[in-house]
Amino acid sequence: MTSTAPGRDAIDAALARRYPGVRPHHQPMAPATAGGLHGCSAYRTTTHWHFVTYGLSELGGKSPDDDPDFSGWGFELTLRIPAEEPMPTWPIDVLRRAAQHVNSRGVLLEPGHRVDLGDTGTLTVAADPDLGVIDTPNGQVQFLLIEQ
Repeated sequence: MTSTAPGRDAIDAALARRYPGVRPHHQPMAPATAGGLHGCSAYRTTTHWHFVTYGLSELGGKSPDDDPDFSGWGFELTLRIPAEEPMPTWPIDVLRRAAQHVNSRGVLLEPGHRVDLGDTGTLTVAADPDLGVIDTPNGQVQFLLIEQ
């Protein structure tokens, strides 16, 4: 059986390799109201939470008109914060606002970029050292770490 979400499956597989046995907390979102995101997952380790977006890359099928080398924008966003309980929800809002910035302005983020989100502050963008770049059936996806 062929998956209806091969991009999502590829992201999930990369995260399962990085966090074997860790069950993520997943927050689904309605793309129309969430800056284009379909969701955000958070992985709890002994030292930090690692938040990862879904929806800046192509999660489902690929249109014939799309660039075959890159999946969607070619990246997903991540954010790390120190471990605390319960899981904080503000990182999801920061990632949602960053995704909205990308989608509303057509901004291609790369390591070294800075993004001014007004009252949220200025974010810096770096390559996520743990997740890097993955190949998916829809093209490459780079994980970009957002830092405040």
